[in-house]
Amino acid sequence: MEGKEILNIEDLVQDDLNFNKGTAEGEKMIDYSLATFGCGRSVVLDKNNRIIAGNKTAAGAINAGIKKVRVIDVTGDKLVAVRRTDIDIDTKKGREFALADNVTSNVNFNIDMDKVKEAMERVEMHPEIWDVQIPQSNEDGPDRFGGDKNTTVQVESFKFGVYDIVLSKAESEELQRVAKEYGKEHGKMDGFINFLLDEYYERNQ
Repeated sequence: MEGKEILNIEDLVQDDLNFNKGTAEGEKMIDYSLATFGCGRSVVLDKNNRIIAGNKTAAGAINAGIKKVRVIDVTGDKLVAVRRTDIDIDTKKGREFALADNVTSNVNFNIDMDKVKEAMERVEMHPEIWDVQIPQSNEDGPDRFGGDKNTTVQVESFKFGVYDIVLSKAESEELQRVAKEYGKEHGKMDGFINFLLDEYYERNQ
C-alpha cells in the first residue's frame, strides 16, 4: 500500500547505529546549504520512522527551522524523486545547489567503525561488500601503533582511492591539524591531501 502523510520532523527517530559520525565542517555545510537552498534530497525511513539514510540532513533541517516532513510510503520498487518547482538547474542557484549537494556529502562522511562493529553483533552483515574493511587485531605481538595483543588502540579506517587507510586516533588528529593549518595558509588543498595520505600509507603499511 503506497500513500503519503505529513509528520512533525521531531517524530523522525535518529539511527542509534548511524555509521557516519560526520564532521564539524560537514555539519556547517549542511546547515548553510539548507538555510540557502532549502531541502533537496529526501531522507529514507524504515516502517517505524527510524532514519536509514539522512540522519545528518534531518538534524540540519531541524536547525534550519523546518518543522514538517512529507512522507511517501513505497516498497522500494520505484525511484522517489523530489521535484523542486522553484529551481531551474541552469541558473546560478541551481548549479550552486547541485555543487553543494555533492561536496557536502563528501566532506561530511566520517565512518564510525565502532558502530559498524556493533551492527555486526546485532545482525549478520558483510561490510567488506561495500569496501569497508574492519581493522584486525594483531595476535602475534606489537602492532604499528605500539600496542600488543593485550592493548586496545582506538583507530579510524576509511577508503581513499585504492588505499585502505587505518590511522590511530593520534594520527587522525594530527592529519586534521596539519590539513587545517595548510588550508588556512594556502586557501586551497590542491594535491595536499593526496600527498599527505600517501605519506601516511607508505610509513604505516
